[in-house]
Amino acid sequence: MPVLFFSFQMADLLELRKAYHLAIYDGKKADLFCKELANVSNPSSIQKGYMGAGKMLLAKFAFSPISKFNLFTEGKLLLDGSIKIASNEIELRYLRYSIQLNCPAFLNYDGNKNEDRSFILKQLPSLKDKDLKTRILTFMASSGNLSSAEREALQ
Repeated sequence: MPVLFFSFQMADLLELRKAYHLAIYDGKKADLFCKELANVSNPSSIQKGYMGAGKMLLAKFAFSPISKFNLFTEGKLLLDGSIKIASNEIELRYLRYSIQLNCPAFLNYDGNKNEDRSFILKQLPSLKDKDLKTRILTFMASSGNLSSAEREALQ
């Protein structure tokens, strides 16, 4: 059995974020990420959101089209459900926004892009979590989905 490279029992958001960002590029790490999150008892809304995002990552690495679709759908339900419970969590909105910008159009999962982008841009200046703020700023600057005025406002 492989050694788990993180532990979320302590609800350490920094480790959770690092593990998620590593899982984006590696199917084995995505699988470990989801398995570890599945072991968290009483997950927070943010952890549930990451569970959903992790399932969508697993879909990216799955071989079978049916598995891909089922994993993506399960992840979408988890992430969107978390946002319904904690709609003011910028981290959850950032997760959904980044996924909606990058998922294939045929999945028809792009209905919240403008809403989430506006929410993120409005809340970002007052965000106190430096790690999260840096991650969001980096993503927003590189996503190519901002107007020049929005890009300048982030500077």
